[in-house]
Amino acid sequence: MLLSWLLLPSCVDMDKLSDEANLSTFSVKEVITPSVSLGSVRIDNDAKSVVIALEHGKYLEQILFSADIKIDERAEKLLNIDPDSVLVIDRNNDGMIDSQDKVTFYIRAKSGLPVEWSLILDPVDYSDNTDISEFIVKEAPADFAIARKGFVYKESETDCYVKIIAPEQGNYPMTLTADVMFTDADTKMLTYDESNKLVPAEQPCTLIFNNSRDILYINTESADGKRALWPVFLASGEAIYAGNEAKFRDEQKRTVNIDNPQVLVTKDNGNQYLGSDVDSINNEIVVKMRGAGENGAIAYPVEVAMGFNLRSNQVAIGYSSGQKVSITGDNDSHNFYLYDRVNDIKKSWKIRVQSYRSSEADVKSFSLSRYSPSTIKFERDKTDINVETGVITLIVSEGMNDFPCTMRATIRVSSYAETLGLNSGEDFIINSISDVKDFKVRAEDGTIKDWQIRLRFSGELNDEAKVETFRILDYKGQKGMLQMETSSVINHEQKTITLTVTNKGNDLPLTFHAAMSISYKASFVGTQYSNATLWSFRTLSETKQITVRSEDGLTENTYIVQINDNSPAASSDAELISFKATGFTSGYTVTQTTVDQQNKKILFTVTVKGASSFAFTPQLTLSEGATTVGLISGTRYNYGNVKDVKTFDVVSEDGQTVNTWTMMVRYVPDVPNGSMERWSTDTYSKQVPTGWSSSNNSITTAVKKQSGSVDGTTCAYLETTSVLGNIAGGSMFLGWFKMDLSQLGEPKNMSHFGIPFDAYPSAVTADLKYVSGGNNDMACIEIHMLHYDGRGTFDYHTFGEKDANGIYRVNPSKEPGITVVGHGRDEFGSTNGWVTKRLPVTWYYDNPLTGYTKEA
Repeated sequence: MLLSWLLLPSCVDMDKLSDEANLSTFSVKEVITPSVSLGSVRIDNDAKSVVIALEHGKYLEQILFSADIKIDERAEKLLNIDPDSVLVIDRNNDGMIDSQDKVTFYIRAKSGLPVEWSLILDPVDYSDNTDISEFIVKEAPADFAIARKGFVYKESETDCYVKIIAPEQGNYPMTLTADVMFTDADTKMLTYDESNKLVPAEQPCTLIFNNSRDILYINTESADGKRALWPVFLASGEAIYAGNEAKFRDEQKRTVNIDNPQVLVTKDNGNQYLGSDVDSINNEIVVKMRGAGENGAIAYPVEVAMGFNLRSNQVAIGYSSGQKVSITGDNDSHNFYLYDRVNDIKKSWKIRVQSYRSSEADVKSFSLSRYSPSTIKFERDKTDINVETGVITLIVSEGMNDFPCTMRATIRVSSYAETLGLNSGEDFIINSISDVKDFKVRAEDGTIKDWQIRLRFSGELNDEAKVETFRILDYKGQKGMLQMETSSVINHEQKTITLTVTNKGNDLPLTFHAAMSISYKASFVGTQYSNATLWSFRTLSETKQITVRSEDGLTENTYIVQINDNSPAASSDAELISFKATGFTSGYTVTQTTVDQQNKKILFTVTVKGASSFAFTPQLTLSEGATTVGLISGTRYNYGNVKDVKTFDVVSEDGQTVNTWTMMVRYVPDVPNGSMERWSTDTYSKQVPTGWSSSNNSITTAVKKQSGSVDGTTCAYLETTSVLGNIAGGSMFLGWFKMDLSQLGEPKNMSHFGIPFDAYPSAVTADLKYVSGGNNDMACIEIHMLHYDGRGTFDYHTFGEKDANGIYRVNPSKEPGITVVGHGRDEFGSTNGWVTKRLPVTWYYDNPLTGYTKEA
């Protein structure tokens, strides 16, 4: 209270202090980032924003500039921004700098109120077209029959090139000059100047090919600063001149490929569509999606449509442009053909969906935000990020003897990737100018890439010519079984790079892509290696050479790339560890698949046969390194006729052991509706099991539907009763019965015994229980197997006598064409509850007419 009274006479009335927090002037003094052009400045005191026209440079990762900033005299102070410091605008991950990439600062009013302001770069709407429209060869050596016009191809921003048809043989190096035409008149070609900066280039361009496999590059820049890199390469072929028109024949024209398909996902099911690839080697259109399911799994079904333009000689079979197809799983695809009717070539293609998680683990931008001591100076605009080698090089201009240096940097990495060992905005220490800081970047799919932060003094030329790192990005054997380590051992004294194969698995040749880092500013001599270079080793004893030249040109080292075979001894085991079959042909019911390891037999038990051939998809687990011949795990197998016997071989890894397996189908059909689950109403409005009948249902209920069978479901209850003093037996049979009073003298005319049946069983089983009505009562089950040769009308009521050949025959004059070839009968008394009765069938003849052979 005392303090308040003492202050009161010198206080200012806060209500009378201004809340104004406006800018008076804002002007750009210097643009630090090369190739950036800033235009007019607009101060909006109402919206509290400074908007600067960005005329050129919106595709850069970062823009640095200095400015002269003055606040209104009614405001008190500029906060959160130093008018004498460098202003930095960082690009977000949306591809270009726009109004979302702003710097926030504050102006404090005299009342003490801080007011938020935004500094925004507003890109001017210029063309972003970087496309090459034509490539005209002006001069080339006379001994090269080279096409005078290059083939310009563009599928996407990263999939574009210029291909020049030229003979593979010739006197290299070969120099040619060409005029490069652009789709947009404001697009220009760039080249590197002496300070290694990209500057506008003059037409025509000059290209020097050291050999027929060289790939050169043309840098292009659009009117708004967007840049593109166009590979230029030679393709083997023959140039044909007809009059003044240059035509060429490319060897690729003999294939039947799809040119520039347009893929549209019409039903994504919550997945994210990431684009599509055309694989002309495996003949696939691969639709890449980031899955909506757990761990990135794709949620199916996915519906896609594809549009494409065919050449005049091509015909699509099984698919029409724009047709929608549904893909239901990872292993599902839509298959079709392209047919070249001129050259009579047919190629099978498929459309499939593939789960995609990015493997890119690159540093996109690296910007120092703080470092100490301040006596060390960095050339910020010369920071070099080499994604091929994984090296970030910072250029030191002053204070190289003032280390250690504590640094903090803003690090932006590939989408969905993360840094390991060094986070953006985290302090780290470099102890000397020769020290390095190691960290890693982990991609979305788990791929980890090593990165280094290095320093280099601006005034020296590097005399080192070393291969610093060599890391396998991906590898593949011919069969996909080969395994190798992704790291390498580099011996700088012996100049060797040693790779290790841990299991070659009879899977050569080996191909792989690798990422290399070499000494700062060093270069390759001869082959210009990159992550896209495909390495190939036909044998593990084969070697390759890499030659590196230092920046100062005085040192040149050649490294030998060699492979250490650390494969285990090839196994002689050829065991089928497990076998499972799925996806049986529609119409077939397979109740059991039995694998007999001892006798190497596989038996399919089929109870219902379909109309088409028997087929399935096998899943096999084999001894390590073993392979199969005649049956491939995961590939649909057409077995064919169930009467056939099929075989396949399991071959050991060393090829010395071959085990042959036999596959058979045992057709064991159930008696139709033998489970008594299906019931229907007969002509007397009484329920009977479907397919069965009873002759006594017309006068009593001889058969009833009842629950409580041996498996808890329904069963048929048969009961013998007395009707008008006569016995009405509880019985039923396969076939039908229709009461006809006019046929009482010929009861067989009212019944039809039997149903068609095409199996050859050795026994029939039945679950039953029986309670006898007296000591003399017995129950009976009986089966008759008949052969009908088609003569007369099928009519069977009599169990005949054996003929001279031992075959049971009915009366040929009354029931022609019918032979009893098998029979079984069992009579029994009361049972103790439910029992399973097995009724053996005695076969009288190995009947050749049915195509079956009697079984043991």
